Amino acid sequence: SGYTEARPNAFTFNAAITAWSRSRDKGAADNAVRLLDVMADFREETGEDDLQPNARCYNLAINAVARSRGNRCADKALALLNRMETLHDEGYPELVPDALTFGSIINAYANDRSDKRASDKAADLLQ
Repeated sequence: SGYTEARPNAFTFNAAITAWSRSRDKGAADNAVRLLDVMADFREETGEDDLQPNARCYNLAINAVARSRGNRCADKALALLNRMETLHDEGYPELVPDALTFGSIINAYANDRSDKRASDKAADLLQ
């Protein structure tokens, strides 16, 4: 049986995404992004607004990707930024990229092992 009144919300998802963003496990970044997707899916299924991923959720997932230091991590982080901006344009005004968002994107470029032009691309973000 269990407590049937309990359900996930933005706070619980943020806690889980934070945990993955701090993890050094190989798949941590993918798990953080997966939780972001699960959260959005729950929002679609239930219609509950408190399950809509907010800017903090996106910032945490982008940070997890940036910290992963994997190949193409900058592209993955930038894809999350693009998704965030698209959702903002589609009517989610709270999804505004901020200094944390762009700082994490720059970190992703710094940590990307596969992109020889990463430093140029990071500099382009500042213009």
